[in-house]
Order: sequence, then structure tokens, then C-alpha cells
Amino acid sequence: REVWQLPAPHACSEAGQLARIVGLDRHPQLQQQGGFAMAAFGGAERVQRLAGMLEQLRQAGVECIICSRGLVGPIQKLLDQLGLLRYFSEVYGNIGDAYGQMSYDSQVRRSNLGDDVKYLGTRQQSEWGSKRDVMEKLILSRGIRPDEAIFVDDQSHEIKAMHGACRTLQVYPPCGIEQPHMNELLRQVPRRSMGTMPATPGFVSPAGVAPALERRPSRGSGRWPPGSMAAAPEAQRPQQESFLEYAKPTSAGSGPG
Repeated sequence: REVWQLPAPHACSEAGQLARIVGLDRHPQLQQQGGFAMAAFGGAERVQRLAGMLEQLRQAGVECIICSRGLVGPIQKLLDQLGLLRYFSEVYGNIGDAYGQMSYDSQVRRSNLGDDVKYLGTRQQSEWGSKRDVMEKLILSRGIRPDEAIFVDDQSHEIKAMHGACRTLQVYPPCGIEQPHMNELLRQVPRRSMGTMPATPGFVSPAGVAPALERRPSRGSGRWPPGSMAAAPEAQRPQQESFLEYAKPTSAGSGPG
């Protein structure tokens, strides 16, 4: 499994990481792999399998939402570069200088970001206390039962904190969703939603959480609610630091969690 160390300069702010991704996309070694996003997510084959799984969940009426300890801007940019952002209705995470600044971050201004400014997160996306809080609010707003929502994460303490709030699926070992986790997530989607769709080739994503909700008719109304939930993995490791902060090794074989 190839491991590649991110080169300096390093960034830990939202704007800094967005700017740094632009530079990393020009790096010869990463260009050979299709850019930073493609390498960080484990390569083209893995991204294709992830897209196939997300499409299958979408067709099954499952809403996928990201809730990450990472920074909203880089999450949204990387997913958009890979054509995956469209599968997620909402993204929750940290914004701005939540993890402080490094020397590179202090040089980046909002005006330097160009079109990437659209990826910067909003207060609404960052004003949450815990992933359980997010899940409970989503379940309430969608008008579904706790057992109709699934929380996916690779951290045992996050899974334990969700006890009693909804169904859970822990990604273990914490190095990215693999085929067994994909199969289990699909298995938990009600058959009536899955219909006769063919078996998925696999679901991969950097580990994390995305509340995913099953769409079901509102009781007695026969109409679909505005969006129900079931969990889909998030776009970054749910760590306190973000993936570009300390230039931790990036595995081209498994993606960032």
C-alpha cells in the first residue's frame, strides 16, 4: 500500500486548506493519480465504487448527510471535484480557524480563493455540539423513527454516544469503508426501498458519519416527507485535526479514513 507524505507548506484553516488543495493538484506525483482528491479517496476505482453505492442509495430513497470533525470547505471541494457532492443533501463540520492557523494560513485571504469561496462553510453548518445532536435534530425534522436512521462512523466513542438515538454501523478498522461495511449498510436499507436493484459493486468513502434516512410516506398522508435519513459515510476522518494540518501520510490505497 503506497503511502505519500504531503509536502509543505501545511494548512489547518478552512481557507488555507482550500488554497493548498489547488497547489497539491499541480504536484507531479498527485497529477499522475488524477489530483489530490482522487489520491486522497483511494484512486479512480474506489471513487467509482463509491459513486455507484451512493447512486444506489439515492435510488432507494435514502438521504445522505455528512457530519464531520473536519472542515466544511475542503470536504465540499473534494467531493465536488469527484462528482460526489451531489449525493449529500447537507454537510456539517467545522469552519474558519476552528483549529487555529499555521504560517501558510495567515497568508491566505478570502479574496485569494476565487471560485472556491463557494465551498466555505456557513454558521448553520458549524453550529452543533455533538453528532448525536445533529442526528436527533435531523430525525425530528424528517418526521421519521430512530430505527429508520443509520449513523456510520469509525470512532468507537462516537458510536457509543449515539446509543439509543438511531441504528449505528462502525467502520473497523478505522481506515476507510470496505466491502463488508458497504454490504451491511445496503442490507439495512429496507427491501421495499431497494426493490430489484442489482447488487452494488461496493461503497467506499473516507470514514465518518453521514446520517442517512429512509424515505417513507408520512403516516396517513401517503406523501413523501421532505427527506428522510439513513447514514452515509462522511468525506473526511472525524478527527480533531483536518487532513491537511500536519501533513499526515496519505494512503493512495485506502483513502483518508
